[in-house]
Amino acid sequence: MHGYLRKLTGENNIFVPTSFETRFCVIDLSNLNFKYAKSPKEKYTEIVMDEIFFVGTKDDQRIKPIKVKDQQDLKYLLHIRCRQRTYVFSAMTRTDQNMWISAFNVLFQVRNLYREFT
Repeated sequence: MHGYLRKLTGENNIFVPTSFETRFCVIDLSNLNFKYAKSPKEKYTEIVMDEIFFVGTKDDQRIKPIKVKDQQDLKYLLHIRCRQRTYVFSAMTRTDQNMWISAFNVLFQVRNLYREFT
């Protein structure tokens, strides 16, 4: 799966409200990773699947609240919790959010199958 999501940038504290920047994102089943870049032709930041613990929405009780400049950005969040940090992305619609969560679930299933056979 691939498409545009908005990535949370900046510090999340009382004094510095955060904002979102558009990123081109890819779930790559052949390499078992999630990656993103400013555009499809730029260098990607990759997160290997073994680093990702879970992907949740703002309704997940394990997710802490976020302060942002524009509350519209909080509607369709995706929290990608990794070993070292949590990445926060925002989809444009509920349908997009659900599609990305489904794609991550497929990635988790492929990873688990790969672990069984190696």
